[in-house]
Amino acid sequence: MIDLFGFIRFLINLTLYPFAATFLIFYRCLQWLGLQPTIYDYQDNIVLITGSANGFGREIAIAFAKAGASLALWDVDDVGMKFLLIKKKNLRKILYCNRKS
Repeated sequence: MIDLFGFIRFLINLTLYPFAATFLIFYRCLQWLGLQPTIYDYQDNIVLITGSANGFGREIAIAFAKAGASLALWDVDDVGMKFLLIKKKNLRKILYCNRKS
């Protein structure tokens, strides 16, 4: 019997990879022309990030911290938040919130 999920995954990859390759070529052409993405300064702004203990939320928090923003972080995962705060001690002002159930 044919692996149905493998076949569906193959079809998805077959349709999505050309779009990804086209976008990458377009982005590289813009860079070659000298166009760079806009860099924002968040020096005097406070950014609230929910779900900041893991995954995209953590990466977004680190990116905003590098841009100079003050962070208000909220997540229900205490272990992930403590790991983030220990790992990135040089983050600017941080307000850490969690929910107690």
